[in-house]
Amino acid sequence: DEFLKRLSHIQSLFLEKNVPVVNLLSLWTDMDHTSYVDYITDGEPVVPSLYAQMFRSKTSEPTVFPDDPNKLPDDPNKPGYLKISEHTAAIAAAFGIGADDADRLRADPWVIEDDNLTLDNLSRLYRHSLLARIVELPIRQYLMTLRLIAKDPFTPIPNQIDMPTALLNRFDLM
Repeated sequence: DEFLKRLSHIQSLFLEKNVPVVNLLSLWTDMDHTSYVDYITDGEPVVPSLYAQMFRSKTSEPTVFPDDPNKLPDDPNKPGYLKISEHTAAIAAAFGIGADDADRLRADPWVIEDDNLTLDNLSRLYRHSLLARIVELPIRQYLMTLRLIAKDPFTPIPNQIDMPTALLNRFDLM
C-alpha cells in the first residue's frame, strides 16, 4: 500500500512536470548508472543509464567521465582524480543549465561539500538542478529558497509517510 502511494506521487510529478521517472528517482538516490535491457520493446534494445545519457554522449569531454562512475577516484592522491570545477561546462551541458548556474551549485556548501568529481557529488548537483527546474526557480533563487526550507530537502520530514511526499510538501507541490 505504501509502495503504491509512493509510486503514485512519482507518477503525478511525472505527469504534472513532464520529467521522466528515471530522472525523478535521482531526487532520492544516486543517478542511475546501470544500463538495462528493454524487454518490452521489439528487438530488446539496451537502454543506456541516465549517467551514460548525460555524461557519455552529451558532453564535449566524454573521456573525462568513465563508463562506470564508481571508478571516479575521490582521493586527490589517486591517479585520475578530477575536480568538478575543472569540468563545469561539461556538467552544465549534461544538466541543461548554464555554466554559471552549475558553478553556483558547485560552490554552495548546502549542495556539495567538496570539489571532488564523484558519482555522489554529480548526483547531488543533478538532484538540486532538477529540483530547481521542477519548482520553476532560477538557480540563484532556488539556493536562497533552500535556506528557508531545509539544508537537505531530500530527507524526510519527521512523521511524514515517505521521502517523495516530504519533498513535495516542502515545495508545496502536492
